[in-house]
Amino acid sequence: MACVSSSAYPLAVSTLVGREPELSAVAEFLGASEAEAALAIVGEPGIGKTAVWEEAVRLAQELGGCVLAARPAESEATLSFAGLTDLLAELDPGSFEDLPSPQRHALEVAVLRTAGGRPAGRRLV
Repeated sequence: MACVSSSAYPLAVSTLVGREPELSAVAEFLGASEAEAALAIVGEPGIGKTAVWEEAVRLAQELGGCVLAARPAESEATLSFAGLTDLLAELDPGSFEDLPSPQRHALEVAVLRTAGGRPAGRRLV
């Protein structure tokens, strides 16, 4: 998969003061060689999770990583596939080429990259 560079999620954070343990964990995670892994940033409201996440995204992009992010709003809750559309917005359109034709077409319709005669089926996507 190839990401398309965009400023859809501008990052204003360049350094974080006092978050060295969290940033160390982020750096360790980004340096791991595991192909499939997840890093969860959890905690009480207002403790700076978003700031740590934004710095993690910046570091990952700096290291050449392809970062897929979706930040849905409550107002989008009724929109089908809004989160998926946000998540895949940065991908090069050719990223779907290896998918079987029915799934590729359904995904392209779901993320509004092509017109469809009918809505994409949830099971196909």
